[in-house]
Amino acid sequence: MTWLTCVYCLYCTVLFLSIYFLFIKSRRKKDSNSVAKTDVRVVLRSSSIIGWFAYPCCLSVVIFVFWKEVSPGLETIDSWWSRPFFIWIHYSVSIICWLCCVFSSAGVVMKEPAVSKPDIGMSQQTAKDYCIICEVPKAPDSKHCYFCNVCVPRWDHHCLWICNCIGSRNIHFFSAFLTHCACMWLHGAYICSFIAMVWTPNHGKQSFISYWFQVVNNQFQLALYATLLYLGGLVFFTYSCYYLFLCIMTKNTKERMQKRC
Repeated sequence: MTWLTCVYCLYCTVLFLSIYFLFIKSRRKKDSNSVAKTDVRVVLRSSSIIGWFAYPCCLSVVIFVFWKEVSPGLETIDSWWSRPFFIWIHYSVSIICWLCCVFSSAGVVMKEPAVSKPDIGMSQQTAKDYCIICEVPKAPDSKHCYFCNVCVPRWDHHCLWICNCIGSRNIHFFSAFLTHCACMWLHGAYICSFIAMVWTPNHGKQSFISYWFQVVNNQFQLALYATLLYLGGLVFFTYSCYYLFLCIMTKNTKERMQKRC
């Protein structure tokens, strides 16, 4: 499993770095001046498309490594909780929720014919409540998305992983997607660590720390894979708790930050 683990780590590193640098480059272009707005949108769209392919590709690599290297070890274990049945359930539901997030609309602020574009001499507050790009009045909770080039009501953020905005219409799908991803990754990490501990003999007089070092020494690949899954699962779990809280409170990130300030 050594070469598969190396390929997996290298793939994730290159993927995250490419998305990060594309996003930073686009933000610098957008903040510098407004001469190259077309170039900015091209960079933003390219980074968003990379993120759209990132999740299924990354998930496919994780599932392939798990099916190829971890699943054979489950035949020697009788624990019902360690069966990968739950992983496939969370995998299927997460894919369905991901597709719902991708193809569902977060909402668009439509242009009202009766509303005219404010003059340059108007107050700053009036210009702030009007989007000069879409030429539509802006609600307090709406924002113009430079990725999608539309004004989105109750805008939360633009997610690179789904190439779509997250708003009031699809935030429930997004929170369900994060929850099932967290359950899938954490359960996979539990299975990997459980197999590694079963395959490592315990002499009974060892402390947990010394025994865990022995597990890492004997089953390094499984321990490394479990660690990566635990880290990814904790990230998904943190975000899922946050967005479940937003769904319960019927708020978005912008409203919560404004209330906090």
